[in-house]
Amino acid sequence: RAARASGVEYIDNAVTALDVVDGRVISARLATGETVACGTLVNAAGPRAQQVAAMAGLSIPVAPYKRYSFVFASANPIPGRMPNVIDLSGTFVRPEGELFLTGNTPQGDGPADYDDFEMHFEEFDDYIWPALWHRIPAFDALKVQTSWT
Repeated sequence: RAARASGVEYIDNAVTALDVVDGRVISARLATGETVACGTLVNAAGPRAQQVAAMAGLSIPVAPYKRYSFVFASANPIPGRMPNVIDLSGTFVRPEGELFLTGNTPQGDGPADYDDFEMHFEEFDDYIWPALWHRIPAFDALKVQTSWT
């Protein structure tokens, strides 16, 4: 909201090419065919940032890696105020209101395809839940509410 109030315009579109003059990006070409002039280009493409940088002739060390996030409820309440907990296995958990957010560095971690959003629910059952229960025995009865990649 503050950016918009300062005159920033957000355009929901895909960048297909960048126009570079004297080492500076002067415009971005969009999938709709529109060209947007720019004084400063911010590459906020997340895991696709390397693809956008390549359009300007640059290479940056960014690659897509899959991560699985799970929100769960615990049958046993956790008394007091629970901090963010990170197990030595890489599994983390933190409270989110009445629920908890957890995730880990998945098995077979490596660069993923840009469009691979397939969920691997076994990551929770086989790796995350055992690490949570080992670290916090009250997490012996959990129910996943939602998840995403």
